[in-house]
Order: sequence, then C-alpha cells, then structure tokens
Amino acid sequence: MYEAEVKRATPELSKTLAKIGDTVFRPNNEPSLSDDFALFYSADNSKNLYYIDDEKGNPISSAGVYKNVCSLNGLQLHVASLGNVWTLAEHQGQKLASRIIGQIIKDLEQEPVSILLVSGEESIYRRIGCSSVGKMVVAIFERGVERDSISDQFQTIHVKPEERESHASELLEIHENEPIRYVRNISQMVVFLRTLGYLHRYSDRQLFEIEHAEKTVAYVVAAIDSLISETRFVRIIEWAGSRRAAVSSLSGISKFYGAEFTEFNVLPSDVEMMKYLGSYKMNYRQVPLQGTIRPLNVEFLFSELQPWFEESLGGKVRISLGKDSWLVEGPFGKKTIDGYEAMSRWLFDSSEDSLGIPLMMTDDLNYI
Repeated sequence: MYEAEVKRATPELSKTLAKIGDTVFRPNNEPSLSDDFALFYSADNSKNLYYIDDEKGNPISSAGVYKNVCSLNGLQLHVASLGNVWTLAEHQGQKLASRIIGQIIKDLEQEPVSILLVSGEESIYRRIGCSSVGKMVVAIFERGVERDSISDQFQTIHVKPEERESHASELLEIHENEPIRYVRNISQMVVFLRTLGYLHRYSDRQLFEIEHAEKTVAYVVAAIDSLISETRFVRIIEWAGSRRAAVSSLSGISKFYGAEFTEFNVLPSDVEMMKYLGSYKMNYRQVPLQGTIRPLNVEFLFSELQPWFEESLGGKVRISLGKDSWLVEGPFGKKTIDGYEAMSRWLFDSSEDSLGIPLMMTDDLNYI
C-alpha cells in the first residue's frame, strides 16, 4: 500500500503546484495563483512549499509559507505567512492538508521564526493553536458629506500602470518610515507595484501619490472590492506616509472611481490618523484583526520581544520552556501560560489581562 509522505517542492515544481491550485481556487480562469502570489510561488521560495503526491507522483494536496520580517515600532519580528492550502476534491477527508501543516510547523519551530500568520480562521487552523488577537479600525469616507477641506496644500496624482515600477525607490522610502509594517526590499516593492495587491479580490487597482510642495509625501493604493455588492465601493488596499496627506486624497480618489463610499483600515495606536477620522467626519468602528496567529519558536519569539519588555515593562522577561506550557517571569512576577492560544492572547491581544504588544494589520497578508 502506498504511503504518501510530505515533501518539499523544487523550483521546477512550484508553478505546477500553482496551476493545480488554480483548479481548486480559480476554476473560472481567473488570475492564476502564481500571479496573485508571485513571491510565494517564486523559485526562491519553492523550498517553503510543501505537498503530498499520489502513487504516480502527481501532487494532490499542498500548502506553503512565505517568510518575512515585520517592524513593530523598531522591533524586528520574524514571521511566516501560511497560505494556498488545498486538497483535490477526490482526496479530501484524508487529513492531507493537516499533515502538511503539521510538518510545516514542526520545521518552523526549529528555525528563527517567531510567529505563524494565517489569513483564515477555519477549524483546521484553530486545531493547531491559532487564535485571533488584536484590533483594527475600519473607517468609511462617504462622498457628498459636507466637511471642511483638510488642506489645499496637497495634490493627489494618479500614477499610470506603466509608470508604477519606476516609482519603487521613492515609495519604498515612504513605506520604510511606517512604524508598523511588513519589511520590504526593493525587489518586493517592485512586485507589489506590478500587481498592487490581491488580484482575485480587487479590480481596477490604482496607485495614487500625494504631493506637497512638489515632493511625494504619501501614497495610496485603491481598488474596487469584488466582495462588496456595490460596484463602486472602493477599498484602500494600502497607504503610507503623511496621515494628513493620505486623508486629503480620499475625496479625489472617490471622484476618480465615481464611488459613494471609500473604506480603509487604521491601527488604533495610530493617534494622528484617529484624530483625522474625527475631524474629517468619517464613521468608523473597531473590529478584530483579520486572520489568526500562532507562536512557533517560542524561545526565539521572546528574544525578539525582549527590547519591548524592557522598555514597556521595565525589565527583562524570562521563560522556562515546557511542552505546550511555559513559566514566564518578569517585573509582573510569575505567570504560567498553557497553550499557544493563551500565549498569543497574553502577548498580543487588547484585553485588560494582556500585554497588548501591537501587531501589523494582516488582511490579505500574503500579497506582501
């Protein structure tokens, strides 16, 4: 009897896995997974793609991760984003995807990777200890509401698709000044500007630069959200730079699309942007961060968080490693934490009994 094993992909196999995944996720000839997730399915990332094949060597289930670094107010956190988890219909029910994810976690726990990021919240992820933590603010700009102009000093400029990549260096510099962000290099920024995010979900994706005194001080990426029933509901996929400049662009972007509503996300800790939401008469609500997370190499995670512990708590935090249970000691005394969900909530949640370490927004995290 054939015993399938979990294997790691080769550069030659990565595109094949994407094409098979297309038959699962994109049956209507929509943009290929390899286009949507160009970095994920790149040859350089093939070793982070896992699969199980049948007796004939044909892949029947797959999942993978893309490793990255996040900057949290200067703190560097190594993360791995899990995505593109699929099993062909005729092989479902055999827990193949669970086996693959289990192997991925086993491997990552031995590497200098602190956290697994997952864009979904399904039971398959909950079973391995993933949990929802943190909050974000969803703000709505409604066109036609009378409001004072936030500034007439800014100019919103639409960047033509064929010109986007030439702006990579300038926009990367703006991106790098964001206190909480996914760290990018110039190659990753070029890939982002080439596609402007998640192709499958968003249509009519456009890049806007906001200038002040002939200098670009912010950028905004906008698109029509295909999951919203209104055809002219615009979602800001990403923004960075001057908060005042970004908010000032919303009126022009809404006019560009002929949209009634424009939605974008803000972290509650962004005090300046929260101030502009109120002064610019925007409705907003606080919601959980999308997706789930799970600690991986807990010892490495605590070493990366140590600067935050010392600055925010007034001293170092020590951890005694156990089997899914840990004793932590610090300025707060001693605390026993049982399970990965409890660890995630204690470190990153916004509840009163949590430390509330800020996390980046993870919506559509895999597009990088």
